[in-house]
Formats: sequence, structure tokens, C-alpha cells
Amino acid sequence: MLHIIGNIALITRDSMRNILRAMIASFGIIILIAFIVMYIPFRESVKNYIESNIFGKLAINEIVIYPPNVRKNNIITPSSSIVGEISADKIRRIKSFPEIGTMHRVARLDFKTKIHVSLFGYTRYPYVPICGVNKEYMKGKVPGWKNFRNTRPVPLVAPKLVLEMLNEFLVIKNIPRLEENSLKGFPINILIFEPPTAERPEKELQVPSTLLGFADVFPFPAVLIPLDYITEFANAKRKELGIQKRGYKYIMSIVTVKDVKKLPEVSRKIKNLGLVIESQQDIAAKTNSALEIIDRFSYLVIGILLVITIISIFNSYLNIVYIRSYNFSLKRIIGVSKLRIIIEFVVESAIVGALLGSAGFLIGDRLLSYLSQKIGQWIPVLRSITLTSGTEHLFVLSILFSIVISSLSALLPAIFASNMNLFKASRK
Repeated sequence: MLHIIGNIALITRDSMRNILRAMIASFGIIILIAFIVMYIPFRESVKNYIESNIFGKLAINEIVIYPPNVRKNNIITPSSSIVGEISADKIRRIKSFPEIGTMHRVARLDFKTKIHVSLFGYTRYPYVPICGVNKEYMKGKVPGWKNFRNTRPVPLVAPKLVLEMLNEFLVIKNIPRLEENSLKGFPINILIFEPPTAERPEKELQVPSTLLGFADVFPFPAVLIPLDYITEFANAKRKELGIQKRGYKYIMSIVTVKDVKKLPEVSRKIKNLGLVIESQQDIAAKTNSALEIIDRFSYLVIGILLVITIISIFNSYLNIVYIRSYNFSLKRIIGVSKLRIIIEFVVESAIVGALLGSAGFLIGDRLLSYLSQKIGQWIPVLRSITLTSGTEHLFVLSILFSIVISSLSALLPAIFASNMNLFKASRK
């Protein structure tokens, strides 16, 4: 027992002398671990942001219904890709299903539309699709949703992307950023163009509106106004102009199922009508598709860092073996076994890995905390992303991962050290 304790003490004392040199040789582990520690929380934050602000969150009993020719493979569905419509007859049939609880229809105004915005002396007339939904669907999605009704001026809800783009423009012009609350009630003119006829050219109509707020309600960019206004306007123009088209198209419908167990049955019945549906499971699939793009790039970066780190540590340990060759040869001459030399070398590298893994975690965690405070200033479009620091679980994994990398990188040099030519080394 005393012999074993003495050997352990000797190994420990000898190893401590070489740990500093080995830590310098394995410094790349810190960069690798810090990157991973920052990436994992960043990925989770991006996932939550995508679910909440791009695809939207569906309740487990909700189904989104699209026209039959919608391009569902897009990660973000532009409104222009919804070229078809859900017929009023199919809307009525779905609403008549006994399993259906509530139904919210989304219609797009079937006229060419722009919005007229003037701010700080700058004027813009972008083409924007105008969509309508009922007030009840806006509950909880935008402050002041109760005012989202068919009044004059017309209440308007814009995508959050508009606010981010506006602030990006203001930053370029050295104008202070605007907060969402400061723009509520801002006047905006909706421009609707009546189609030309044989008797008259295209006519522009101005519809005064006020900004109610910003919200990413649907997975496509569009300005939202009350559905009642769209149907009222379209019906009036159809009578006035004597046109055949209805003046608006149902491009989406959100329904809830009374009993979640009936969700597969209801989904099947809607699909039998030739429509495309999207449920919580589809949202998860789209989120995963978006994250897969991020993951592939990040895995490439991690892979490159890992290869560079392993090669660097391997070469550094080979250099250490050469420097300590005389020490190894003496141990072999006095009868130290090859296995013991290998164990000593690997244990040293494991200690170094644990120390550098801890340092990498702490550095990555501090950088993540700093990044969470500054990312909104550097990249305004990412202001809504909340970065959370790593957990104790991630700390333990960082240390174990670092130990494995360091030990594996040192294993082959350790074998070289144990098989060193005793005669040549002793002559050195």
C-alpha cells in the first residue's frame, strides 16, 4: 500500500512540473469549448425566436388551413406564394364540421395596394399586401387588440420586421431609434388602386389608417386590418364598378378542434377537400428545417476547430515527448513499465483538459452574457432574441469533452514516449 501511495505521489509531483507546458500546448481547447458554450444557448434562443416570431405558435388543438397550391416547402411562406384561395363553400363546409370549435378566416384584398408613410421628411410608397382577420384572433397578439375593429381611421397592424427595417434606415441617417410605443397611433395612408376600364384609367383611393402596433401574426409579410373592412370595401366596389370578381380572397383559415383526440380525423377531412393544413407538428418540422441550416454551418465551424485543435495538441505533445525524452529513458532504465509511462502522460493531459475545459466554459459564458447585452445594438434585427447563459450540466459536459479531446490527442505521443529507444535517449 505504501509503495502504491509513493508511486502516486511521485507521478503527481512529476506531472505538476509539466502541466504548465502542456496547458500552453493545448490552449486551442479553450477556444473550442468557448465557441460550443456560446453556440448551444444561441441555438436554443434562435429556435424560440423562430417559433415565436416567424412561424408563430399554434396551440395543440389548432390547425392552419391553406389553399391547395400553397408552396409549403418554404421556410417562410411569402404571401405572394399563396396564389390560390380557399373558396367560400369550403369555408362553410369546414365550419359545419361538428368537431370544429372556432374558425378565424384570413382574407387578402384582391386589389393592387400600397402604403404611404412619411417620417422625418422621408416618404415611401411600398407595395404591400393588405390582409384582414377578425378582432377575436388578435386577442393577446397585440396590445389594444379591442380597438382592432372596422372604424375610421382604419386600425392597422404591421409586421415587426417593418419596425426593424425602419430603425435600420434611421441609424444610417443618424436618427435615434424608435420604440414600438412611440409609433402607436401614427397616421398611415393605405392606397388602393381600382383596376382600369375601357372608360377610365386606373384610379387611386386613399384610406386613412392609424398604426395599432407591430406583431408577427402570420408566417408571411402583410399589413393587417379588420376583416370587416375588407369585405365591406370589396362588396361596395363590386356593386359600384360592376366587376365580377369578389374583391378579396380567403388565403388562410385557423380552426380549433373541440377535442384534441379528434385532430387526426379533422385533419383528414380537411385534406379530403383538397386543402393544405399545418399543425403544431408541421411548425416543429419547419423550425427544425431552419435550425438545420444553422446547425450545418456551426457543425462545420466546430469540426474545423476540432481538427485544428487536435492536430495542434498532437504536434505539441510530440514536441514535449522529444523535450522529455531523457526523462522517459531514465524511467525505462530503472524499470518503469511502458503502461505506467502512457498512464502518466494521459493523466497529465486529462488534468490539462479539465483545467482548460473549465476556463473555456467560463470564458464562453462571460462572452455570451456580454453578447446578450450588446447584440441588439450591433444587429438591431436580433434585438428580440434573448440569450441565456449555460447551465451546470453544460459545465460538466464541457469539462468531460475537453478531457476526452486532450487525452486522445496525447495518447499516440504517449505510446511514442513509452517505446523510445533507450540507448539513443540515454546518449543524449
